[in-house]
Amino acid sequence: MINPILNASGSALPAIGAAQFSFAPKTSASQIVRMLDNIGARIVRIDVPWADTELAPGVYAIPPYVDGIIAAAQASGRQVVLVLGYGNPLYPGSGAWNLPPRDAASCNAYGNYGAFVSATYPTAIIEVFNEWNNPTYWAGAPDPVQAAALLTACVTKILAKNPAAQIMTAGVGPVAAPNDQNPFMNALATAAGPTIMGRMTAHAIHPYDASHPPEALFDFIDAYRAAVPYTSGPIAVTEWGYTNAWIGTDDTKRAIYVARMIGCAVVAGVKLLTIFGLHDTGADPNNIEYTFGLHKFDGMPKPAVAAMRAMMDALAGTVTYDAEQIGNVYRIALRKANGAVTKIVWTEATTSVNWVEPMAAPPHVVDTAGFRTWHRVMPDSSVQLTLGPTVPPVIITGT
Repeated sequence: MINPILNASGSALPAIGAAQFSFAPKTSASQIVRMLDNIGARIVRIDVPWADTELAPGVYAIPPYVDGIIAAAQASGRQVVLVLGYGNPLYPGSGAWNLPPRDAASCNAYGNYGAFVSATYPTAIIEVFNEWNNPTYWAGAPDPVQAAALLTACVTKILAKNPAAQIMTAGVGPVAAPNDQNPFMNALATAAGPTIMGRMTAHAIHPYDASHPPEALFDFIDAYRAAVPYTSGPIAVTEWGYTNAWIGTDDTKRAIYVARMIGCAVVAGVKLLTIFGLHDTGADPNNIEYTFGLHKFDGMPKPAVAAMRAMMDALAGTVTYDAEQIGNVYRIALRKANGAVTKIVWTEATTSVNWVEPMAAPPHVVDTAGFRTWHRVMPDSSVQLTLGPTVPPVIITGT
């Protein structure tokens, strides 16, 4: 169910950016900042691996490469989400990257590591683990009760060091039942209880969906809230994207989807959106894991970069806004300090929709098919639009 957001403060808009991850060779901090600049990102998600942070029991140091990215992101004025993952071979109850803490001693050690990271970057948002319902990251056998014990230990340790810390649950997404995000998080939240779950800044989700467009986000959130206790607070989308294996190699579709993902995040009222990923993680276009990026492996922008920047520019400077679904059209109205209004309109309808958008004086429309501003003289006080699933969100500026 989509509840209209009417006359909300611009400060309530989601923080939007990207998740950054690099295999070898590692992308430099300066290039990462350039790519964040390209998309107009306000936030970036970064992994802080436990095994690389605690190399001896009780001795902590942020890996220089990771610290360099965090420092560069914060120096550029961006918020950061720091992911605590995964295992650490120093502790018998944990181990390699896919062996999370699974006993009290290793959970306690993980909590100490989380507290160190939070104290080192006190304004960062901490995401406790990543996809703990995914067998890949949980030794092949996800355990919601053990994940609850891990969350409890980590939250307790972090708050002792940094009482104002912003803490989120690990992002969860679709896998096979019973580890699918909803039954898994129902069991986890029940085991953790209201005190721990009530301290969460947000619940993090990864609404990947190979077969549906971005508007599937609304049903994903509804199902999650209905199934999981203690979800009255915000939802955060810390990973979400489309790889070539799902949408093909036509980057026009990726660009349209990225613009709609941002629009959906606004309409859904989520706390933040970090699109996966900032860049491709490999050069093979046929590898399903490599081609989620907004940029190519070498850092060159894909068309999705311009699409995202157009949306980010439209959102900038908003004082108050509305976001709603009207029939099969999604509509966002962004009111600016100078009296101007920017509207974003799109549909997922399978047939074209003729739509009249009221505007007193529409000076220009952003043509997101080419992602360039173009001008036209309007004969009356409205803009006639033709919308459809292959038409990008139309951005109109006027009064």
